[in-house]
Amino acid sequence: MKQTTRTEKLKAYSAVAGAMTLAVTAADAQIVYTDVNPDFVVHDSIGFTLDFDGNGVPELNLGIVDTTITSYSLQATIAGAQIVGSPNNAILGSIYNSYPFPFALNTGDTIRPSGAWNAQYVGYGLNILGAYVNNLGSFGNWLGATDRYLGVRFNINNSLHYGWVRLSVSQTSDTIVVKDYAYNVNDSLYIVAGSITGINENSNNIDLRVHAYDQTLFVHTRQAGARIEILNAVGQTVQIAQTTDSDTRMDLSALPTGVYLVRVEQDGVSQTKKVYLR
Repeated sequence: MKQTTRTEKLKAYSAVAGAMTLAVTAADAQIVYTDVNPDFVVHDSIGFTLDFDGNGVPELNLGIVDTTITSYSLQATIAGAQIVGSPNNAILGSIYNSYPFPFALNTGDTIRPSGAWNAQYVGYGLNILGAYVNNLGSFGNWLGATDRYLGVRFNINNSLHYGWVRLSVSQTSDTIVVKDYAYNVNDSLYIVAGSITGINENSNNIDLRVHAYDQTLFVHTRQAGARIEILNAVGQTVQIAQTTDSDTRMDLSALPTGVYLVRVEQDGVSQTKKVYLR
């Protein structure tokens, strides 16, 4: 199975957009976020190797395996996540008949040290996202999953760190789409699936809805008077606005394409959302 490292992929995509990394410090965490842009499609013999901290030592392989179940002489296609590196590296999931099946986490689920971790030695590190077996059917938590999160634990300098990878997996287990990933720089601290700022982006404390379309940012808050701050990929503030209505539009046509953070503050509450400008 051919593996493509993040370094190789960065070179290949540099002429287009490449992967963008955000390091954002919050009161309780520092999250390093990497956007896989464009999304990477794992299929056939094309795999993806993920090195969370970019130190040249990978922690996770994603790939498609075509195999034969010898006891039944049946063909099977398996979408697999192989944890590699330190024996302490692991994936959140359950065990069934000695086979590890990773959880397909939702946005906002917490990835914490006390989770159900399947370590590297379980099943030789191969975790089954999904398996499609001829004449038997399909198995796994990730079949047909769209924009769900893989919870990962890995070792950096003898300290455990926690992260997530956003994936989509086809119903027949023959394709994995890698969207983005992040990890907590602070060892032994949890991370929230989908969060890139150390806080839960999807909290509704200020009834916040944010999206970008055609170089325009749309922000909805419960009421007027919110402060909107836009940060680029290196954490620099590039635009600030004060809302005069509950629905606000901001022209972002002067900004280059890429991923941005939109931080909204209202009534002493701050929330952050991620948007893409295409």
